[in-house]
Amino acid sequence: MIYLFTRYPQLKSAVISYLAFLVSMVALDLIWLFIVARDLYISEMGVLIANQSVLSAGIAFYLLFPLGATIFVSISSLKMQSWLNALIYGLLFGFFSYMTYDLTCLAIIEQFPKKLAFIDIAWGSLLCAVCSVTSYLITTQICKLKTL
Repeated sequence: MIYLFTRYPQLKSAVISYLAFLVSMVALDLIWLFIVARDLYISEMGVLIANQSVLSAGIAFYLLFPLGATIFVSISSLKMQSWLNALIYGLLFGFFSYMTYDLTCLAIIEQFPKKLAFIDIAWGSLLCAVCSVTSYLITTQICKLKTL
C-alpha cells in the first residue's frame, strides 16, 4: 500500500479524502438520525418505518455515497486546491442525490410525507457540503497540499 501511495500520490489523497468523508458523514448522520431528528422521522414516517432496519442496505449506502462524493467532488476540489469548490459541489452533490431519493419516494410511495422529503433534501445538501469541506481540509493537511 505504501508503494502505491508513493508511486501514485493522487491515490493517497483520494483514499484519505474518502475515509475523512466517510467518518464525518457517518458521525454527523447518526447524530442527525438518532438524536436531532429522531422524533421527526418517527412521527412523519409512521407506518412506513420498518420494524427491523436492513443493515446491509445502510452499510452499502454509507460506503458508496462517500465514494461518489470523493469521485465527483473531492478529487476535483483537491486538484483545484479550493475548499469553496468542495463546499459548492458538495452541496450540489448532496442536493441532487437526496432530491432523487426523496422525490422518487414522493412519486411512488402513497403516503410518503412531503414535509420530511424537503427536510431530508435540505439535510442531505448540508451534510454533503460539510463533509466535503471537512474531507478537503483533512486531506490537504495530511497530504500537505496547498489550499486556497
